[in-house]
Amino acid sequence: MTIARIDLDDDVLERVMAASQAKTNSDAVNLSLCKVGHQHG
Repeated sequence: MTIARIDLDDDVLERVMAASQAKTNSDAVNLSLCKVGHQHG
């Protein structure tokens, strides 16, 4: 796993966390990356 320091849009992060019921910021980001990766991979 790669550790990265990134800036996140708080509003988008909140929406992703609510829609996915992710419990952490990392979970929300990883879920989003996986979803985009599956759509375009």
